[in-house]
Amino acid sequence: MLQALTRRRLVWRGGAGLNQETRSTGLPQLDDKLGGGFPAQGVIDVRSPRGIGELRLFMASLAGTKSPETRHRLCVFIAPPLELHAEGLAGAGLDLTRVLIVRPSVAAEALWAAEQSLKSGACHAVVLWQDSMTLHQARRLQLAAQEGQAQLLLLRHSEATALPASLCLQLTAHARGLVVGVPKRRGGWPVADFILDLQSQWPELTLAPAPRRPLPLTGVQAV
Repeated sequence: MLQALTRRRLVWRGGAGLNQETRSTGLPQLDDKLGGGFPAQGVIDVRSPRGIGELRLFMASLAGTKSPETRHRLCVFIAPPLELHAEGLAGAGLDLTRVLIVRPSVAAEALWAAEQSLKSGACHAVVLWQDSMTLHQARRLQLAAQEGQAQLLLLRHSEATALPASLCLQLTAHARGLVVGVPKRRGGWPVADFILDLQSQWPELTLAPAPRRPLPLTGVQAV
C-alpha cells in the first residue's frame, strides 16, 4: 500500500532529495541551515515586510555562478515596487547587460511575463513581486521554472498564505539582521526560526549596540 502511494508521488518522505542542486547564499550560516543554499530551480516563496533587506539576501544567488549554464542567461525583475539602482545591482555582482526589468500594468501581465521568462530557457533567475496568487497560478510557475531550469524568487507580504514551492521563507527584522523561518523546504524538514546575523556584511541594515559611556561623577569635588 505504502509503496503504491509512493510510486504515485502521493507520499512525501522527509529527508529525501536533499541532493538537489543549490546556489550558495553567500552566507555560511544560511547555507548550513538550508543544506547548501537556495534551490537552483523552482519557486522560492518569501513572505516578508517590505524594506528590511529581503532582496539583498538573495543577491549572491541572483548573480549566478561563473558556470556556462548561467553566465549567458538573464536575471529578470518583474513589477518591482521601487526603482532598482544599477549601481547596487552591479555592486552585488550582477552583470547589467544580463539584467531585464519588466513593469507590467496589471497583475495578470506580471504572472504571464514570469511564466514566459521561466520556461524560455533564457533566464537563470526571475524575481517577481506579487502578493495575490492562487494555488493554480503558483503550480504553473513551479512547472515553468522546472521546464526552464530557472529559479523564481517570489516576494510577498508577511500575511500571504503559503503556496506550493521548493522553499518557503518567512523573514522578520531583527536588531542584528533578520529572523529567518523555514516552514517548508522540498526534500527536507522545516527549520526552526533563527537569527541571521548580518552585522559584518551589511552594518547599515542592523542596529549596532549603543556604546557604553561612563556615568558622570556627581557630588565629587576635584582636588
